[in-house]
Amino acid sequence: MRRPCRLALVHWDAGAGIPSNTHTCGRTMRMLEVKRAVKYQFIPDYSIQCINKVAHLENILTEEGIKDTDLHIRVPDKPALNSSASFLPLELFDDLEYDCFCAEATELWQKSEAFAFIPTSLHWERVSVEKHHPATNRWEVTMLNGTNAGSNHMVPRLLLYFAFENPCKYADRLKTAIVERREAVNAIRFRFLCSYVFNDGHYAPGKMLEQSIRRRSNSDEVYEVFKRIFEQYHIALAVGTHLNEDTTFVIKKPQLNRRSTYRTLFAKKEAVNFDELLDLFRRKTLLVDKNVFHALALVNLECEMVRKLPLFIATSEQAMALDDFEKQNLAQIAKTMKYLQNTWIERTTMHLHRTLSRIGPGNFNIGVTQWTIYSKLKLKRLVNQIQYRMQDALRSLLLGATREYVDFLVNDCNAVWDIEEDYSWDGNLIDSPFVPSRPAVFSLTLEMGPEAPYYSTEPGRFPELLEYIMDDTVKQSHFIHTVEPSLIQSLIFSGDLYLSSVGLIDQAMVERRSKLLDYYKKALLPLRSYAARYGAYKELFFTDIKEFIERAKSADKPSSEIKEDIALQIRLRENLEHTVPLEIKIGPFLIDVQPLRKVLIRKRQELTVALLKMLTEKLQLKTAAMIADYNAISERICEKPVSIEHIYDIRQYMETVPDMVARMEDRMKGILYEYEILDGFLWNLPDTDFQQKWNALSFPRTVVKQMDKVREFHESEVEKFRKQQFADEASFTASIEDVNVYISKFTMLYDVSKVAEMAVEVRRLWKTLQALIDQGHTMNRRQELFEMAPISLNNLFELRNNFATYRDLWTVAADYLKLEESWIGNPLASVDLEGVRRGLQQAHDSLKDLLPLFVDQPQLLAVVEHFLQVVETFRPNVDIMELLRCPHLEAIHWSQLAKEVGIKGKLSIDVSFDVFLEHGIRGHVGTVRQIVSKAEEQRLEHERRREEEERIRKEQEEYKRVRAEHRLKRTDI
Repeated sequence: MRRPCRLALVHWDAGAGIPSNTHTCGRTMRMLEVKRAVKYQFIPDYSIQCINKVAHLENILTEEGIKDTDLHIRVPDKPALNSSASFLPLELFDDLEYDCFCAEATELWQKSEAFAFIPTSLHWERVSVEKHHPATNRWEVTMLNGTNAGSNHMVPRLLLYFAFENPCKYADRLKTAIVERREAVNAIRFRFLCSYVFNDGHYAPGKMLEQSIRRRSNSDEVYEVFKRIFEQYHIALAVGTHLNEDTTFVIKKPQLNRRSTYRTLFAKKEAVNFDELLDLFRRKTLLVDKNVFHALALVNLECEMVRKLPLFIATSEQAMALDDFEKQNLAQIAKTMKYLQNTWIERTTMHLHRTLSRIGPGNFNIGVTQWTIYSKLKLKRLVNQIQYRMQDALRSLLLGATREYVDFLVNDCNAVWDIEEDYSWDGNLIDSPFVPSRPAVFSLTLEMGPEAPYYSTEPGRFPELLEYIMDDTVKQSHFIHTVEPSLIQSLIFSGDLYLSSVGLIDQAMVERRSKLLDYYKKALLPLRSYAARYGAYKELFFTDIKEFIERAKSADKPSSEIKEDIALQIRLRENLEHTVPLEIKIGPFLIDVQPLRKVLIRKRQELTVALLKMLTEKLQLKTAAMIADYNAISERICEKPVSIEHIYDIRQYMETVPDMVARMEDRMKGILYEYEILDGFLWNLPDTDFQQKWNALSFPRTVVKQMDKVREFHESEVEKFRKQQFADEASFTASIEDVNVYISKFTMLYDVSKVAEMAVEVRRLWKTLQALIDQGHTMNRRQELFEMAPISLNNLFELRNNFATYRDLWTVAADYLKLEESWIGNPLASVDLEGVRRGLQQAHDSLKDLLPLFVDQPQLLAVVEHFLQVVETFRPNVDIMELLRCPHLEAIHWSQLAKEVGIKGKLSIDVSFDVFLEHGIRGHVGTVRQIVSKAEEQRLEHERRREEEERIRKEQEEYKRVRAEHRLKRTDI
């Protein structure tokens, strides 16, 4: 009774699938055990909606322990034996007695809203029911919400909930189907596991039981059937006992006693020839040897490992930079591709070689040397099946990895899809209309450039790089070798045998690539628009603090306007703190604005501090000027008097000090108001400025105290200077007498040879007289201040008048001699003849005016006449100097003059006149005149000759011009 069941399960593993009547029959038997009254629900009005939101239905299902993963209807191609994942469609276990209406009997369900579990999204979605297909019992629905709104899907009735249904009944329906499927899957896995337990006769009947059976039946065939049933029974008991004790297995022993249907499910009324059926099965199936089974199990294990390989970095707790994303993905891809191209092939080949080599010659001989034989062997079919499994695993890896890759990068921000090409960021900079439901993928840092704001990674790189990573991975998957050449080394294979993978133009790849590119191209529009909004802060970012302060200083604004500027900077800084975010999410991008925000806020703070410092310096200068004025007043009134005049000057100044201090106090009040501006901004003054401020406030009181002390000090100083005045008066009288005596003796000197010494002494005495006169005036002013009688200065004035003529005589004589020495000693070219004549005339006139004054003094009169004679003696030299300065004299003339006069040496206008005087030039005046006349005549002759040549040249030019005009006229004719 159990033999057909085993064969059916083995046939399913070979790829034929499970007979449909298995679960249909089992489902029917189970439904009979449930009372109809528990499942029945009466719906009086189909327009009533029990549930109007997907969340309500999901909450009810969650309370019943139903997860979305339990509703997945995709059937894996290669189900794992020790896995909790189901490999049977849930719709096979649907209990139709829960259904509340018949689709063919009523049309109330058409165009009605319902909730369906969509296979592609793996979530409950709101749909509109369009059509029912009775042949497949599938319902055609249209999605109403989400990114795939408007798309059509085919769903079974079990995964379609109508709004008028009882949600609790619907949850029971799903729960019943899930429990039934779990039991069926567990039973199938248990039977499959039991059928492939190789015991080598361990569970065979004993000798006594064998003899008893043979004795009763007298047939070997009966014993073989009994032996097979006996072994299967004990193997099932042993496996069930092991599964109950070992918790590492997902499979559990089914309770077959409660399911009698499994015992009669595949029972047939007619007799079955098990030997023929077993022989036919062995000829057709590949699983005729336990080594083949082990080989396929190992291959399947390797393929399952490949399916689970991480191909991309599709999960990340934190957003990462594009370069880091590229590096990590390229490293992961290279690691996985290295495993696929080397380790996977090597491990699979090693498993196959180790298991198949145990079989030896026959259908699985890996040492076959002929292609014709290899093509007929089961080994070829086995290798093909292994290749198909490997290709399927590779395709599943790529499809799953690319799906996860795209799902990871396209992070559920539906607002991105609605962006137009002309999008501009019009809202504030903090709230983003593109916040994704999942964490952002990429991190960018917003920075400020000289032209415009920019990101740390160029946004245009994202679409092409993300597409390149995915497409390049698919291309690399096309170069994974098959196991055939490495397994069967006795045959020669082509070198380009690769496993088939997913193509770049595969529909799934095209859709995913298009989805990825469209999403990121649209996501770049708000990204760039957001960065453009920060262009308003470019001027602030590049503001130079020094230049800003220099402009503020040059504007020379009053403190009230500086206060407004400081308050404006503070408001702008606070505005930055409230309007510029630390970070913002725009679709898949997490933009780090914190560095730029810190720079902008710091720049505003620096501008504020710079303005406060500028105001502080301005006030410091004003306060320092105020203190300087106070110090000037203090120094002025505290000066130590050196005379009575000084005391009266200080007293006069002190009378103006109260008014000055009052004006300065008014100025200080204005400065204090400006200091209050700094206090209003909580600005701490430096210690020196703070001390300076209070010093300025305390100075008026200090000045008043100093004035009182100075007045007391002056009283004592006046008496001191009065005593000094008497002593100075006596000393002044003595000085006058001494000078009078000295001048009387000095005026008796008249030696003309000591004119220079006499002139120096005369000037000194004159200065002494003038100093005594000035001292006398000073003494008289002090006498007046002391209220004493003035001192007579008449004698002193008379002495000065008498000495004036004597002073004029010697100073005029000394000055003339110095002039005469300069006229003779300097080169002729540098001598000013007009100045010489003027100097001679002035000296002559001055000396002549002195003659009447010295009539009564013959000795001094002789001195005056002597110097007059000296002046007149030098006068003829002026004419000779004028002749020698003739501009027409040339080198030849100077040579002739030197020869005539008898001067040995070269003469020129650069020679001083004393050279000529030494050689007696005054005796050769006629010779000088002749040479000068000759030089002038030669000059005139030369000028006449040059004028004649110029006239002849002009006549020739005129002749040539006239001749050229005549030729031109002849040519015209």
